Amino acid sequence: MNNNSDHNPNNTKQLFFEINQKRLTQVQELLKPKQQLFLQVLPLLFHVNNQRLPGYIDDESPSGVFGYVPENTTFKAAKQLNRLFNYKRPTVKKQDIHTLLLMGSSGSIAQSMDSDLDIWCCHCPQLRQVEIDALQKKATAIEEWADSIKLEVHFFMMNAEKFKVGETTELSSESSGSAQHLLLLDEFYRTNLYIAGCYPLWWLVPPD
Repeated sequence: MNNNSDHNPNNTKQLFFEINQKRLTQVQELLKPKQQLFLQVLPLLFHVNNQRLPGYIDDESPSGVFGYVPENTTFKAAKQLNRLFNYKRPTVKKQDIHTLLLMGSSGSIAQSMDSDLDIWCCHCPQLRQVEIDALQKKATAIEEWADSIKLEVHFFMMNAEKFKVGETTELSSESSGSAQHLLLLDEFYRTNLYIAGCYPLWWLVPPD
């Protein structure tokens, strides 16, 4: 048995979250006060369907972020958006959203006050197309709210199972096929910032 604490998955997990939080803090510090609310409430917006919050489409839209438990600071941020907001724990435990990840320059030396935020919304592979369309509507509504606070945000609906076999959401009309898949995969490994949901397992794998 190797007693090297550096290979303890719990230590590695803790280190991952510490580094991730520092990068998220850097993202926040470059945002204006109103814009900082965006990342604070983002997981909550996908976790519940609440008509008092940005992104509400209807009560049946996909919702529920895997393993997510809102904190009191999140509720306070939500009340800044709408003082009438009251959190009601969902009666049916849904986990339609596996992970929310921030991609690109965010949290790196390349980030500036004008940088946009590219967010992967990795959803449950079993969602039907009509449900994926509803989730996209929610994401678009959140993008429009972000635009109202002068924050450029783009969501990408991602199905991890389809991604494994080369199917992806298009980045633009100029990019497609295997080259696009490799570009997205490269960006994922290099730049992803964990927001909520399932965390990337490879961070717990020892270097050797």
